[in-house]
Amino acid sequence: MNEIKKEINKNINDFFKGKTLHMIIALNNDKSNKYESILAKEIGCTYSHAVWIVRNLKNIGLIEINKKGRIKFITLTKKGKEIANIIETLFNIIKESKLKK
Repeated sequence: MNEIKKEINKNINDFFKGKTLHMIIALNNDKSNKYESILAKEIGCTYSHAVWIVRNLKNIGLIEINKKGRIKFITLTKKGKEIANIIETLFNIIKESKLKK
């Protein structure tokens, strides 16, 4: 039971890192097919870091990967889109509150 709790906490910590959130938003905002190297450039991280983020997002069911030849195209799942919209709403609320100060 303790191992399950550690794994859940690790997934939560990994999810709320900045680059992970930026990748979810990048996938949500652009409807064209994306792959890891393009996402890495868009969010400003290394290719290996993008691969790590993609693997984590796939493990929690937020993205799906469609392989065509050697290229893995990445898209948000229905659950991923819902979470992306929530994240964008939170970012907008934070932006608005900072503008009011």
